[in-house]
Amino acid sequence: MGRVQQINQDSEFAPAITGAGSKLVVVDFFATWCGPCVRIAPFVDSLSTKYPNAVFLKVDVDKCKSVAQACGIRAMPTFQFFKNGAKIDDMTGADPAGLERKVQAHIGSGGSSFEGAGHYSLAPVIPTNGVQILNALGSEYHAILDDNETAIESDADQQLIISLRFNQGVNVHSLQFKAPADGRAPKTIRLYANRLAALSFDDTDSAPPRRAKSSSSPFRSTSSRTLKTFG
Repeated sequence: MGRVQQINQDSEFAPAITGAGSKLVVVDFFATWCGPCVRIAPFVDSLSTKYPNAVFLKVDVDKCKSVAQACGIRAMPTFQFFKNGAKIDDMTGADPAGLERKVQAHIGSGGSSFEGAGHYSLAPVIPTNGVQILNALGSEYHAILDDNETAIESDADQQLIISLRFNQGVNVHSLQFKAPADGRAPKTIRLYANRLAALSFDDTDSAPPRRAKSSSSPFRSTSSRTLKTFG
């Protein structure tokens, strides 16, 4: 059984949002006559159980017309994401995979010491076309953004160039790399920032990095998730 809270009247909405504090709040704006809303409802219920650190709300747009208007709802289902009482993202449509990606991106890994210190994942401000990887094996580019078991591997040698473009100004506090416990993890990491053009391997031979970190053994890692940026 899911943990989705039903909002039955306009006055219940704001207290539910603010009462969640720093937890992620996922709001499902739906209509009883909306076929896609009905189809995705069981999946939303399952997400509420899978991610107990998030708060899931359902808002019937016909019962809560003032809330729907204030939130700019024009199509159903629409999902909006809140933290600390403020909206941070939204999506429209019954896309289960896309919805879970959004939840994962905003809720973080749960056990991360970075997020526990008040930092948050910057994955939501990296557009899907904002990732470029040189020398990668296959096309698992989404592994950069998804909190799952996919990973990025080099195809020819032991080098990768990962370029990330943000859709707004950010201050990057830290990077978190994760990899299998069998030693397949980076030994040298070089960071380049605010470049006008994408970095090439030739550039790395001539342009000094902003920061560099090397180790005689692979950096310690605990899972196959590849990269997170925190602000």
